[in-house]
Amino acid sequence: MWDQERPLEPWIGRIISNQIRNLVRNHYGNYVNPCPNHQEQSHDSSNCPICRKWEKSKKAGLELKIPLSTEDFVKEVTNKQYLDFDFSSSLEKLNFEMEARLKDNHYIAYRMLYFESSSEEDVAKFMGYKISPQKRKLGYRQVKNLKKKFLQVAIEILKEQDIISDGAE
Repeated sequence: MWDQERPLEPWIGRIISNQIRNLVRNHYGNYVNPCPNHQEQSHDSSNCPICRKWEKSKKAGLELKIPLSTEDFVKEVTNKQYLDFDFSSSLEKLNFEMEARLKDNHYIAYRMLYFESSSEEDVAKFMGYKISPQKRKLGYRQVKNLKKKFLQVAIEILKEQDIISDGAE
């Protein structure tokens, strides 16, 4: 109950935070592995009665609630190679189209920025841009506009053509 001599906002804030805690507990907390040692490297869940009971009863519920099991997340993401998309082939197609649509010096600047790890200042020097008085950096605004142009051209290419390759060609 709210004490009317106190301010209303902290009381409402406490109600909201308690409701959020309740939702998290009810949706996820009821399914989490209750074994205190299940996170340890040396813990063998196949011999632990608490873990075995959890795996039989609540592990499936947790995996339904959470898109990827929190226990296996690192193994799932870092060790799985993505085979459904051929990045290098698609990148080659995009570069071919970028080269066809950009002027020679713009294409070189594009390559410098995104493939040769050149700094924006290096690109500004290559393009012959002057030092801006406000930023005291070489061609800051012009390089920003170049990047915007490269993005627009790439978006046009992606809308017009299918450069996505699954490696089946």
